[in-house]
Amino acid sequence: MVAHTREVPISALEKAGVYATFASLPSKLAYRLLTAPITPHTKNKTWRRVVSHWAVHYLTHLNTTQLQWVFGNSYDVYVDWTQKIGEQQRIDELDCPGGALYSGKETKEGGDVLMGGRLMWVGERNLKRVNIFLHGGAFLVHAPAEGYPFWTWMKKELKGRGVDTGLCALSYTLHPEGPYPLPLIQLIAALKHLIALGVPPEGITLVGESAGSNLILMLFSHMLHPIGSSTNPVTGQTYVVPEFKLPAGHKLGGVYLLSPWISVGGTDPGNSFKENSEKDITSAATLLKWGKPILDAVPKEQQVYMEASHAPDGWFKGTEGLVEKVLISVGQFEPLRNSIVALYNKHFRGSEWDVKGKESRVTYIYQPFGNHNDPYYDFFWGTEPKEFGPLTPKVAEWMEGVMKAVP
Repeated sequence: MVAHTREVPISALEKAGVYATFASLPSKLAYRLLTAPITPHTKNKTWRRVVSHWAVHYLTHLNTTQLQWVFGNSYDVYVDWTQKIGEQQRIDELDCPGGALYSGKETKEGGDVLMGGRLMWVGERNLKRVNIFLHGGAFLVHAPAEGYPFWTWMKKELKGRGVDTGLCALSYTLHPEGPYPLPLIQLIAALKHLIALGVPPEGITLVGESAGSNLILMLFSHMLHPIGSSTNPVTGQTYVVPEFKLPAGHKLGGVYLLSPWISVGGTDPGNSFKENSEKDITSAATLLKWGKPILDAVPKEQQVYMEASHAPDGWFKGTEGLVEKVLISVGQFEPLRNSIVALYNKHFRGSEWDVKGKESRVTYIYQPFGNHNDPYYDFFWGTEPKEFGPLTPKVAEWMEGVMKAVP
């Protein structure tokens, strides 16, 4: 459990529920280990993967307040990680015109909760190559912290391959303080901030897990079809989303869409939600429960920005002019599987991504027996894994190619 920088309004009963959940884990995990060899979706997994998979699965049955209390927000997780690895905290505060700057809630220290977002660096700032990590968690919580070990390892791995990169994470405001489209406004502010510092767009790679991938697609949707303003149907608050255009003749270097959470309402055809409901790290019922308050805050006419799975034909046409390379990965046992497969087939498989005499600029990986955010669970047991799943080395190879292409 991380140290908190703000009070989480959790009741004594909810705390008791957290402790009860943790107390029940050993017996539940023992059962899953015993039955793994005869269970189709776990029989090919190592014991480490079985334990990490089901531990997260059971923890995500906690409610949002409990999860925020256990995992903390974006800033809490960053502070915990940098302290753990002995890194100095380097934080750029972002100004977000069009978005509310303060929530009116107070931290323990008595200051307002900053609504402008933060760009939080792991290691020294690098103004030539920057990997921006956008965490998942359904815009409600910070997903389990294995993203930091994974991308910190990736930074070290790339350096060993002769590519020096910077790593930073966007701390965007979580729902309900940060409803749609505030995280998008904060991402735009982060990109403008880096470009103003002199980082070439080609040197910027966006890597998103789950909701973080949703945010990347939201950015592309906005760049192609500007939102303008958005009024929250629940609160009546209006946000103005500033336009974002890359300097003429430039593209972002790359984006990685890892298990993108693009079917927020779970209404896509094929219904892998039903098929994989209890096979993934998060149940379909939990995903639907998380998705409801997020969709409720989006005007109906703008829901395509939150649910890329419902984007009409041609919606992402032009994205090939915004980013040089794209990586999309999906696991067989994800409830989100069908929506992600459809996203690739419908929007990122076209000839506009082909380069004569070379491979497509879009890399698509369908992972048999894979789960949501699969490569992160190589790092569930520590920062130096004893084993890697099949996806991690492929991501490293793709990242190397993207970063080495920076002039």
